[in-house]
Amino acid sequence: MSKRLSLSNLIELCRSLHHNLSAGLPLTTVFEQQAARGPAPVQEMAQIVAARLNKGDSLDESLKPVQDQLPPLFVSLSRVGERSGNLPDVFQELEKFFILQQRLRRQFLSKVSWPLVQFFFAIFVLAGVIFILGIINPKMDVLGLGLKGPSGALVFLLVIFGIIGGGFLIWKLLKASLKGKAETKMLRVPLIGPAQEALALNRFCVAFGLTLNTSMAIGSAIKMSIQATDHPAFVARIGEVVTALKKGKDIATSLRAHGLF
Repeated sequence: MSKRLSLSNLIELCRSLHHNLSAGLPLTTVFEQQAARGPAPVQEMAQIVAARLNKGDSLDESLKPVQDQLPPLFVSLSRVGERSGNLPDVFQELEKFFILQQRLRRQFLSKVSWPLVQFFFAIFVLAGVIFILGIINPKMDVLGLGLKGPSGALVFLLVIFGIIGGGFLIWKLLKASLKGKAETKMLRVPLIGPAQEALALNRFCVAFGLTLNTSMAIGSAIKMSIQATDHPAFVARIGEVVTALKKGKDIATSLRAHGLF
């Protein structure tokens, strides 16, 4: 139920912004076109942005009311593009990035869907065996856990799904209470951690590559690029990295000191 635009909508939006801005159309006109003819989820967002642009606000200011619908990378790089006068190239890079994300997501879902089907199928098969054999022979305990018949099958399902739901709830509570520390620890989990780290670093590199082509101060470039990772473990280190840079340390030393890069 996220408010954020889907990857398909983001790709379409970035493609439209890239081509129309490259053709010389004003930014306000492009957003007005999206408000009139863009995908349905984009129209309301584009209408708000176009109204702010018509009032004379910058793109950065115009995106603030709708930034919960957009990824931090989009917001950060839009700011970079506006300051550098390089918006068409920025939206082209964003389009490529979101296409990559979409392809990776589809690959992940295609690989994980069948194991998930097998897992839940196995749960209901076991519940069915407990149910049927309990009716045939009320004394038969298939799993050796005292679960027999309809009541045993129901208890089995409640316990399994209770564990799954409880684990998810505990994770959400920990995530809310630790404020980024949980995500830091998740980076050390096999399979999951390296995937999250690779995506975060990919976002950082895209943002940093674009900011380095501008006259932006290195501290601001690093700050925007780390924000673009959209990962609390990285965002939590912004202050430390920028402080190290201000003390005269080079970029590599400042990033390496905190173990995330």
